Amino acid sequence: SSLCGAGAMAATAPPPADGMAPAEISVLMPCRNAMPWLPWAVDDLARSTGCRLEIVICDDGSIDGSGDWLRDLEMEVVALRAP
Repeated sequence: SSLCGAGAMAATAPPPADGMAPAEISVLMPCRNAMPWLPWAVDDLARSTGCRLEIVICDDGSIDGSGDWLRDLEMEVVALRAP
């Protein structure tokens, strides 16, 4: 059985006003100086399910280029940056 198989959600929210369907799964990933692992982790998450996925990454003041990589990412990822 898949994580997002039939019946996995009891109810779904209506689509937002922009017409895009809401994510079925949201993943919150903390990030602090994780550049050696960040590309692998994001790619693995993006390919791991067959459902709509929202990836939220909270960069907690990285100084290793993680924030720059997130800004340049060509897929939709919510990147939050803490001071």
